[in-house]
Amino acid sequence: MLRLLWMDRLRGAAMIAVVVLHAELSVRAASGHDLPLVHAVNGLLAPYRMPLLVALSGVLLTPALAKPWRSYLRGKVRALLWPYLVWVTLDTAYVAARAGGLGWDYVAHLAYDPKTYLWFLAYLFVFYVVSLALPSWLRIAGGPLVLALAWQADPTADWHKLAWLLGWFLVGDTLGRVVRRWLRPAPVPPRDVLGFVGRNSLVFYVSHLIVIIFVTDLGAWLGVGSAALLFVLAVAVPLVVGTMLVHARGHSVVDALFAWPSRTMLQPADGPKGMAPSVTGYGA
Repeated sequence: MLRLLWMDRLRGAAMIAVVVLHAELSVRAASGHDLPLVHAVNGLLAPYRMPLLVALSGVLLTPALAKPWRSYLRGKVRALLWPYLVWVTLDTAYVAARAGGLGWDYVAHLAYDPKTYLWFLAYLFVFYVVSLALPSWLRIAGGPLVLALAWQADPTADWHKLAWLLGWFLVGDTLGRVVRRWLRPAPVPPRDVLGFVGRNSLVFYVSHLIVIIFVTDLGAWLGVGSAALLFVLAVAVPLVVGTMLVHARGHSVVDALFAWPSRTMLQPADGPKGMAPSVTGYGA
């Protein structure tokens, strides 16, 4: 299967950066110890992590919009809205079990302002739906305008993050149009770790934090005294579990955790059915 390897690898690097961030936060919460070097690295990566993931999703928006609108929306529902609903249900149940219950305000926010780590999928779905209604010229002009608006706004405003990342999504669309002539898919090489994570970033994204919290809670319960060791485990274990889930997607039940079950789903890039999304990133 041919892939845009540079996109896969950038997405993989950004996904690993997300895992590192959540691992640090969970280790600090579980152990009470800081990891100054990791914290400094996460601080340096903070301005780039999510804008990069969002912009990469926007790079191939224009060719995706060339599809009939019903097909376009079906693809986004299958590959974004469905896994969001599945995993937000699992995450909410897990959080409720650990907290001894949740208020209805938390549940209500899942529909319009998600407080869960899965907000990224909800935002992407909104971006794709909004883009369907925007003419080509407005998507080009809208990126810089929305970024400028968000830059001047109060960063604590509820809509700030949504607007900021929508701007980067539209900038990614514009960038994709400019560089499309140089986008040359290439065969997937063996042992391409970053590319593998990037091709399957949806799996790693939705599964990683539940695994991290389980690892750090278990480590604290077992009395693991080294915050550094707990951090290494909190990074390595979710990557291993994510890899296992990717390979398990050959089974329809496991695959249904990540995409709406359908015979029309895309074939994989480098493995069993449904293992990887199309070259557009999340969604068909």
